Amino acid sequence: MTNLYVMLRYRVSRKFSTSIAYDNRKNIIFYESYKNQIDQLIDQETRQGLRYQFSYRPVKKLTIGLNSSFRFQKGQTSATTHFNTYVNYSSLPFINSNISVSASFLKTSYLSTQNFGVKLSRSFARGKFSTELYYRNINYQYLHLEHQKLQNLVGGSCSVRLARNLSFSLYAESVFDDQNNNYTRLNAKLLQRF
Repeated sequence: MTNLYVMLRYRVSRKFSTSIAYDNRKNIIFYESYKNQIDQLIDQETRQGLRYQFSYRPVKKLTIGLNSSFRFQKGQTSATTHFNTYVNYSSLPFINSNISVSASFLKTSYLSTQNFGVKLSRSFARGKFSTELYYRNINYQYLHLEHQKLQNLVGGSCSVRLARNLSFSLYAESVFDDQNNNYTRLNAKLLQRF
């Protein structure tokens, strides 16, 4: 067996759920990806190992959650740990949008990152049109070097359902860092479901 993924999920009550998983799937190498640097790094470093997740909904529109993962590989002196916590609130007053605030901490054998973000999203016309805006602040600290890298990401997307199984999405993201290596990425996607 070359790949194994096992997950146990338990819903304690309407307000609280938790899960634990073991992931032994191989990392897939993408030479081109729509994901930014931090999301690729998190995917790569947390693909294999143990994962724990819980979410709690104290009131109807508010959800609080925590995801964590732990991975230890042969040949590495320390384990990779990842913690992600988030707060989601749906149907904000006056603007009828959803907001999510998150904090993520990743530590590998060579790198430590802190990632803070806020995302605002809204759907229109019974879900036929949706938009999203977000901001993320990321701090990369290389553990064996005196080098630190700071990034600010600003992005947004819009998606429209053209037909029952056909949709079109447009996505843009600008990255600004402390070394003036700034760039903007644009993606367009036409998706046909069968």
